Amino acid sequence: MPAGIFGQLDGVIDGEAYGWALDPNAPDRPLKIVAYINGRLVAEALAVYYRPDVAERLNCSGRHGFYLDLSHFCQRPSSAILDVRLPDGQPVQGAPARAHLPGPRSSPSATLLFMHIPKTGGTALREAVLSNYRQSEIAYVYPEAPGFPIQDLRDLPLEQRGRLRLVAGHFQYGVHTHIPGISSYFTVVRETLTRVWSHYNYLARQGERRSLEEMIESKATVNLDNMTVRCFAGIDEHDFPPGSITRDVFDLAAYNFEHAFSYVGLQEQMDEAYRSLQETYGWTRNVPAVMNRGTYGSKQCSQAQEMLIRHFNQWDVKLFERAVQSSNQRRRTAVA
Repeated sequence: MPAGIFGQLDGVIDGEAYGWALDPNAPDRPLKIVAYINGRLVAEALAVYYRPDVAERLNCSGRHGFYLDLSHFCQRPSSAILDVRLPDGQPVQGAPARAHLPGPRSSPSATLLFMHIPKTGGTALREAVLSNYRQSEIAYVYPEAPGFPIQDLRDLPLEQRGRLRLVAGHFQYGVHTHIPGISSYFTVVRETLTRVWSHYNYLARQGERRSLEEMIESKATVNLDNMTVRCFAGIDEHDFPPGSITRDVFDLAAYNFEHAFSYVGLQEQMDEAYRSLQETYGWTRNVPAVMNRGTYGSKQCSQAQEMLIRHFNQWDVKLFERAVQSSNQRRRTAVA
């Protein structure tokens, strides 16, 4: 691997340029690249997108890709010279290059925020939703790939954040404060017992040796402690460790549920959730077949374990009941 920073412009498709950039001496630090059209500086962005091909070829995390929608910078379809440069001023490999730019295109004004609550089957919904957007319009907030290798979205240049139209990830309510302009949340929730049981089994597969009873009663992790309420309330786990959720926190979560979310679907009805979102936002992609199979597992825990989960997650139980009651009435607009 070369010693200095380097990268590559891979191409331009329908006005969206893509490539990657990496500093081998600081591979965890995202590089900021800048783009010029006909010698005029038009955009800058962090190279933070996951590129599995780059990960395999360079033996790195792969979270070094960039996408730039250049259609905003030409008044009409035209051919232009595109130059993409690294922080040291050097062009990436493959630049400058001649590219066809299609001219301005319309895009939705609001940024949609998909709050992906862990163990709700949200990955299937996320993959379906992604097909309706350009890569440069999407941000991923996950601790691992495809999540961006940044602390939060405020690390992105303001202009790059302003182009986002979909943010997906394991975040809580409050991420809208990092997005310029109008934004709106949506999510899916899962019945409390099956969600907690699923998360415990995930932890067990990752090497957790304690029993469910030991994990819950010792208050070992917030993932088994009213996680849904925590996400809707937007609270910090350091301020509210396991076992500390109160009526006040639930009321905050319920308020955000009612007033800040344009749609809250049920994991048990995932295909219906996508169709409702498709109708609301005018998405053109159909519901993928994988979402219609609906094999989400079944309850396998004992009666004692079920009682334990419901007791320690009483606020999640209440919020899920509210979601079920309102699932047929969520055809409204809510903005953060």
